[in-house]
Amino acid sequence: MIVTANLRDFPLDYVSQFGIDVQHPDVFVEYLIDLHPELVCEIVKEQQSDMRNPPKSMSELLHALERSGLERSVALLRTHFLHDPTVQSPRPRGPKSAISSNRRRYERAK
Repeated sequence: MIVTANLRDFPLDYVSQFGIDVQHPDVFVEYLIDLHPELVCEIVKEQQSDMRNPPKSMSELLHALERSGLERSVALLRTHFLHDPTVQSPRPRGPKSAISSNRRRYERAK
């Protein structure tokens, strides 16, 4: 089996002559989730907790996977994580407040 997002370079009529199947990563991961949802969810949690530079929340990791082409797989993962209290909620993002910025300047000036 070949797992690739580049399906057009692996025409099924050609590779099937060699007994090879070609799948998009989203189809492959979706299949894994259907087979072993708890195991896949645990692996995704481990991946998220290993992300340290920069750290990512589960929401950020799922969004990155979704952007990379795993739309259906991420939709399945989100349903599995919906009621999981161990999954971190997303960290707040956005511009830093003027108060915290001023506080840092004040602390450095001391």
